[in-house]
Amino acid sequence: HEIADGNFSSKVNIKTRDEFKILGQTFNLMSSEIQGMITELENYGKNLESMVQQRTIELKTANDFMGLMINSLNQGLLVFDKDLKCLPIYTNACIQLFGVDPKNKYLTDVLVINKKDDIASLKQWGNIIFNEVLPFESAVDLAPRKLSFGESVADAKFRELKIDYFPMKDDFNKISNIVLVATDQTEEVRHLAEAEASAEYVSMILKILNNKIQFHSFV
Repeated sequence: HEIADGNFSSKVNIKTRDEFKILGQTFNLMSSEIQGMITELENYGKNLESMVQQRTIELKTANDFMGLMINSLNQGLLVFDKDLKCLPIYTNACIQLFGVDPKNKYLTDVLVINKKDDIASLKQWGNIIFNEVLPFESAVDLAPRKLSFGESVADAKFRELKIDYFPMKDDFNKISNIVLVATDQTEEVRHLAEAEASAEYVSMILKILNNKIQFHSFV
């Protein structure tokens, strides 16, 4: 009855030398074995819980480190699906670069594409990419590769972003999502524009020096 109730610590004490003694010894051996198994399972359960907690801490630490490392970059990274909808996976730089929180927004809103023809073209590009009508390396050139803010380089609020795309594939080697990487190349564009302006100015001066008489007559 005690074994049936789960009490495996009590022992059967039989003083006879007949088959009841053998039966009692068998019960005692059985209860000892079961008690040992229960102890092992309890220890395993405790160790397993500790291992799970430790693993959880390790994963959280790794995720936190990856998050800090990625968000320390100046580049904007976001992920969008076949519907061109941005997933809640992005770096903090996206908000600063695009001026919007990309979470659950469509790519047309993030890239500030308002014209109906441009929206239709982007959706068609999405169909080509995700249906893999063309190789990704060829189809990616059909997507917007540059995003500019401001009227011109002289505008104080001018910004220009370089846009790159990278495929994410599933277990069947099919494109499931696409990673968009935005790089701020405003300073590079400004320096290039300044260099071109300087080159034009130098060219003008050289032409004047080489044609002083004509220039004097013109003035």
